[in-house]
Amino acid sequence: MLSEDDELITKLLTELHDRELTKLNGDLGQECPKLFHHTSLSAAKNILETGKLRLTDIRYLNDPQELNSGIEIAFECLEDFFKHQKPLNSLKIAYFRYLCFLVFSIKNAFSFESNYQEINEEYKSYVKKWLSIEEDDLKKFNIDTFIFCFSEDADNLRLWMPYSNDGQGVSLCFFQPQDDFKIIENVQLFLIRVCYKSKKDKISFLMNIFGELEKIYTISIKMQNYNHFHSEVFYALLYDVIACKDESYADENEWRVIFLKSEKHDNEIKYFEKNNVIKPYVEFELNKDEVEKIILGPKLEDIMNSESLKKIASSKGYINVSINKSKIQYRG
Repeated sequence: MLSEDDELITKLLTELHDRELTKLNGDLGQECPKLFHHTSLSAAKNILETGKLRLTDIRYLNDPQELNSGIEIAFECLEDFFKHQKPLNSLKIAYFRYLCFLVFSIKNAFSFESNYQEINEEYKSYVKKWLSIEEDDLKKFNIDTFIFCFSEDADNLRLWMPYSNDGQGVSLCFFQPQDDFKIIENVQLFLIRVCYKSKKDKISFLMNIFGELEKIYTISIKMQNYNHFHSEVFYALLYDVIACKDESYADENEWRVIFLKSEKHDNEIKYFEKNNVIKPYVEFELNKDEVEKIILGPKLEDIMNSESLKKIASSKGYINVSINKSKIQYRG
């Protein structure tokens, strides 16, 4: 249970973050649309038969640059923010040290354990370069972060080609979530809409956060409530980095489900091999009532696959799942 001081810090941080995120990425209260997961035929068959969704370690994304882009923006903002804070007093120095620790902690969280020493030395050199002071070691930790990807679009060639075996896979449609994310049962997950805004807009967002955050940081120090403050800020920025994607991918209209595995979670980490890389994942029970329909890809044979998928769905307890064919004309 949170103390009154904790609740105040959380309230101030939530108001700040929600205000700036709404300006950047639209109305946070907007209803989540129906969600579609484009995948191969074999993967869809496995999901239906096992009744489980597989969330993959985010460090094993097909394009690791996705995470780097958000982290690079954070470093650019960090340096720009510092340049506009002179002359420095002791409070300014303490706050900038905190921002350095925050940004490097995010970088460390998305790195492999073998990279810790390199990042730690980079962190200490960075603080010494900007503040001319010696710094302690960065806290050594990694957060196992797993994600599952959806799109707002049911039948989009931009999604069929890279994610559904060049149009030979399927799109699984899930009913529109209401108050909570119900596609996966009995697990605390976080659903976010990916941000495709320009780099300039993302920098403006984070610079505004850094500027306003200083007041709340000062309050937390006076309250001796730094640990709670840092935890709240860290996870908010972590989600922001995960949601950050280049504007050239905007036509994917992606949403991401995030699971942060901690010691209190007993989900077993399993492994699968793809393209000569062994990737970690965790599995969660699928709420079968949320599966609405299956859309066959534009290059997928429809009569035989439709018949088989109907039988699989019926035998595994999926109620009233319809099978449709893509309306896109594509031969590849």
